[in-house]
Amino acid sequence: MRLRALAVTTALALAATGLTACTSKIGLAATVGDHRISLKTVDSYINPSGPTAAARAQQGGSVAPRELVVNTLIRRQLLLDALKQTKQGVPSTKTVRSKYNDAVSQISQGQAAGGAAFDKALNDQILALGFRKSFTQTYVEAFELESVLIDQAGAKSGDQLLAAIAKTHDKVSVSPRFGTWDAAHLSLSGDAKAGIPSFVTIGPDTQTTAAPVAGQ
Repeated sequence: MRLRALAVTTALALAATGLTACTSKIGLAATVGDHRISLKTVDSYINPSGPTAAARAQQGGSVAPRELVVNTLIRRQLLLDALKQTKQGVPSTKTVRSKYNDAVSQISQGQAAGGAAFDKALNDQILALGFRKSFTQTYVEAFELESVLIDQAGAKSGDQLLAAIAKTHDKVSVSPRFGTWDAAHLSLSGDAKAGIPSFVTIGPDTQTTAAPVAGQ
């Protein structure tokens, strides 16, 4: 059974239980269990020049790339911690990369196949929305890790996937500057302060159309 990414309105969510929001620590964007996500790490994915004018217009004038970076890094760490709980453990880089086509399907909502054209279109969007090129692989990898976890945990439903993640008992804390943490959906809140932008879907011809899929 092929599971769809656990996306809420912004395709940033990956749900679990027992997660809470928010304490502020200097230089810290978030913590996932014992793992710390620093503001320096978050900023390393951000282009100081910000989004292009065209990207701002497409997103309704509001683009908040740091929120997406924080959400992606939290999601990635939760998946890695959940994989540690499986019999197979943390996968090799080769195994993770083997899930590239699954990641493409999730990112494009089933509308695109992987390949050079897709990679270029995705990276162009990521750059336009105010991220550095390095965020592209990190963003894709989170979807690849999810697909690996589905296999290794033997998840046949969304609830089973959430149960696999919940086994980590990770507590997530997020700096208030990035909004609040939605424990029910494992995503940053989409209020005005959080300002998580929508992304674009890459269709079969690699043309872009507005859609609520996360991006750079």
